[in-house]
Amino acid sequence: MDAAGNGDDGMAEVGPESFTVVVLPDTQYSYYSSPSFFDAETRWIAATVAAERIAFVLHEGDIVDSPLDPAQWAAARASMAALDGKVPYVLTVGNHDLALSAQSDAPRTTLLNDAFPYAELANAPGFGGAFEAGHRENAYYLLPGGGRTWLVVALEFSPRPAVLAWAGQVLGDHPELPAIVVTHAYLYSDGTRYDLQGRVCQFTGDCVTPPATGPTPQCWNPVCYLGDGSDGETIWNTLVLPHSNIVFVFSGHVATPAPFDAARLSSVRPDGTVCHQLLADYQADGTTGGDGYLRLLRISKDGLIQVRTFSPYVNAASAFLTDERNQFELQIALPGS
Repeated sequence: MDAAGNGDDGMAEVGPESFTVVVLPDTQYSYYSSPSFFDAETRWIAATVAAERIAFVLHEGDIVDSPLDPAQWAAARASMAALDGKVPYVLTVGNHDLALSAQSDAPRTTLLNDAFPYAELANAPGFGGAFEAGHRENAYYLLPGGGRTWLVVALEFSPRPAVLAWAGQVLGDHPELPAIVVTHAYLYSDGTRYDLQGRVCQFTGDCVTPPATGPTPQCWNPVCYLGDGSDGETIWNTLVLPHSNIVFVFSGHVATPAPFDAARLSSVRPDGTVCHQLLADYQADGTTGGDGYLRLLRISKDGLIQVRTFSPYVNAASAFLTDERNQFELQIALPGS
């Protein structure tokens, strides 16, 4: 394997008409490993921006494990600082980034904006705007990649109705741009969307084996945490289905071991457009709570997407996960092409 991670995965080197998007799944357990796999991930990204033609980086949330621990947030800031000035990145908040009702009288309190000041975001190239001034939790970005502009919309954990309405307005204002939605909890490990209307919410017990009788549970549905937000099915119906320019939704959150640590769903809208919804969360795997596995999406000019799952933290023999859940190809239709 060379410095850019090419070779051992059986995929050709990135060409001049392709670029890469990096997706970082939950890093919440990186604070209990030494050295931190979060540091390994961002150092590798920074070192291979040119070789991999990395356009931007998307964090799926659960940046930290303890939402009110300043030390974890300082460590997260130090890890992400490796990318400052090298490549744009988008942060998404997960449930572990928020003080929930048992931890705070204000259940969506986060130290995100202390560790990553909004003033820095507001002045960053590619920043488009936010649902609430001073808060990164819901923001949109206009980021270059492959000779075109991409609209990236980051949504809070279990987004509230007003947030989805705001996001719809943003998407409606940019129908000509290919769009990506990043939110922490959307797709479940079985390749279905989180759906509290059709499934049972469960927090303990077996999150993998379907019961012999009765409704099939989904562990950790986001609505069950806060009560004022939405799950994957609501986000699909309210936001993704009406906006044909959304080509990807990325999420993490589902802490089930392999082979339930990654899933995908490709849904076709009535107008024939396709949205690929991808889940990746490796925190239940390995010895360090994720072992530094991240997603590399190589996007070609013709809309071919090559997805690789790679870790710069483990030894070279284990660096790529090449099973069909973790290495595959997708096709997107780019607006205007």
